[in-house]
Amino acid sequence: MSRMNSSASQLVVSIAVSLGVTASHAAFAAPADVPHDVLKGIEAMRRLPADGFHIVESQGRLLLVSTNGHYVVSGGRILDLWNQIEIKSVADVEGTTHIPLARMGINANALGGVVTGQEGAAQRVTTFLDPASPESRKALPLIRELAKNYRLEVVFVPAQPARAPISRALICDHKAALRFVADAQLPPPVADSDRCGQKELERARVTVQLLGITTLPFTVAPNGATVAGTPKDYIAFVDSNRESQ
Repeated sequence: MSRMNSSASQLVVSIAVSLGVTASHAAFAAPADVPHDVLKGIEAMRRLPADGFHIVESQGRLLLVSTNGHYVVSGGRILDLWNQIEIKSVADVEGTTHIPLARMGINANALGGVVTGQEGAAQRVTTFLDPASPESRKALPLIRELAKNYRLEVVFVPAQPARAPISRALICDHKAALRFVADAQLPPPVADSDRCGQKELERARVTVQLLGITTLPFTVAPNGATVAGTPKDYIAFVDSNRESQ
């Protein structure tokens, strides 16, 4: 599995703000004085899957907002804006680990990726991978197996800046992208002077930062459950996480 380099943190914050973290449908309770024994009698604890929080004032409310816009804390309530649920117990955190790409408006076409498999299927599998990485290419036979039953969306994201020209070459040539998924054949890299694919690639990079993806390949199953790398139960994992119809 390839480790992603961290970058574009300010862009991630900008995207998080653009998610409209207002939760206007929720009637937040008026804040009370902070009790001195707020941490007394802790019964359960779990780290939220989000890196850092920002304090935000919005419409007269003071909110604690995760950097990627996933979580909002206000008036004693913890909201998962991605999955549109309220967290009322430590057990509820498990349900917030899913990434609802369709609800978030994230798709391969907008990120310069490719769509293959059963394009009209309701069940969608999305894989983020680095085409220049041997580890990511291990996912290709598994992706081709999934193509028999799912709509497959593949997004090309280089784990290292030096690999960007190869990802851009696939972004700029749809036929080459399909060939890559079919037989792992890589096209010649795009020249540094060629700006083709830069905008889509930057969008893809910011997206993986927003979603907290640090390892490639990274797959999102139809119901939003995620898996990093290519474990032995990869196909079974996807099949067991189909979206309810």
